Order: sequence, then C-alpha cells, then structure tokens
Amino acid sequence: DSLTAPSTDQSAFVAKTTEVDAADAGTSKVLLEVVWTVGALAGSAGATATVHDVAVAPDGGVYVVGEFTGRVDTKDATTASAALSSAGAGTSDGFFMKVDSRGYIRHILQLTGPKANAMTSVQYGGTAGLFKERVVLAGHYGGTSATLVSVTSALTTVATLNISAVDMSHGIVMEIEMDVGASGEVPGTPALRWALTVSGALEDGANPAATAVAASAIQGEPGGAYAVGTIFGTTG
Repeated sequence: DSLTAPSTDQSAFVAKTTEVDAADAGTSKVLLEVVWTVGALAGSAGATATVHDVAVAPDGGVYVVGEFTGRVDTKDATTASAALSSAGAGTSDGFFMKVDSRGYIRHILQLTGPKANAMTSVQYGGTAGLFKERVVLAGHYGGTSATLVSVTSALTTVATLNISAVDMSHGIVMEIEMDVGASGEVPGTPALRWALTVSGALEDGANPAATAVAASAIQGEPGGAYAVGTIFGTTG
C-alpha cells in the first residue's frame, strides 16, 4: 500500500502492519506486511500535517489526533478523500480521525478558530449502548472562541467553545460520543458530552494547554478522565 502527497510539504500518516509467518516467507527474519495506510496529505503550498497521538480502538481500528495548516486531504483505503482547511493563514487547526480495522475513515472532527488550535492526546472512553462509543480528547485552542465541526457530516457544528473574553490559548479536555457502525454505513454526527477548559487572564506567550489525557474506562464502561498539562501564574 502507498500514499502519494499532492505537494512536497509535510504530510502525516497512520499505517496498520501485521507480522508475516517466517516459515511461510522462507526466512528466519521477522517480516512485517503493511495492511493499509491512511494519510493526512498536504494539499496546498506551505500546508503541514502532524500526528500527535494514536490509540487503538476495541474494534481493531485506531483513533488519531494532531494538527494541520493550510489545506490537507485525507485519504483512506478507498479512492475518496475529504479536504480540511485551517481557518486562517499560518494558523493551525486540530483534527481527530477514527479509522476502522479495514482502513476506512469513519469520523473526522476539526477544531477550528482564528488562532492556533491542536488536538494532542486521545484515549478510548468506553461504550455508550449499542453501536456507540466514546473517546476523550485533549488539546488547546486560541483566541476567545473555537468551533468543533464534523468534516464527515458536511461540516456540521458539534460544539462552540466560547468561555473567555481573553485573547489567549486555552487548554481543553472533552469527551465525544459517536457511532461505531460498519464500513460502508453513513455515520451520524458525533456529539459532545462534556468539555473542561484550562483558562485564565494571561496574554499570548504564556498560555495553558492540556497536553495528555487518560480515560478511566473500566471494562468498557465510561468513568471520567485524567488529564495533564501546563499552566502559568494564577491560571486555572
């Protein structure tokens, strides 16, 4: 399997590999076979895509989070692709992707706004009834507001984050509920269950951020989350 980016700028990928039986391959070496690759491919001059974290889903798929600038084209095991475009010139947006075990993108979320945004950590958060699952995300957004949209649901707004009049960066931890479903089915729009922010009154240059998260799901049941990050001064 291979990926070809439309430009020479920085792209990102996630790949599933499997170990090949050495006896069948006629060698004593450990061999890996690429099952599928999924890319976030730079699609415009100066565009970049970076993956910050991945987590394995119970169904054998994977959750991916990161950030991008400019226009990025996502490409999965099909010939189709979805384009993401950051809100402002030179600013980054965060993204989340759920890829199923066959290499098909099920969900794409974009954290967008006028300043720098990123998703930096992801954890499985448990089941939520039949064909539903939850994930916990951590990251940050800049400015006084940001919007979480579902790219796979025609840019439907999932949530608007508008908790401060201070033009700065805010750390965020949130839990998303979404369809599991099967490949080929059209997924519904994910929903925000809750969001926690780390904010304060500092100006740009000394900004809080949630940098990692761990969901406390026990035996598939939701149980909250733990988060770590950075704060400055009296920020809280």
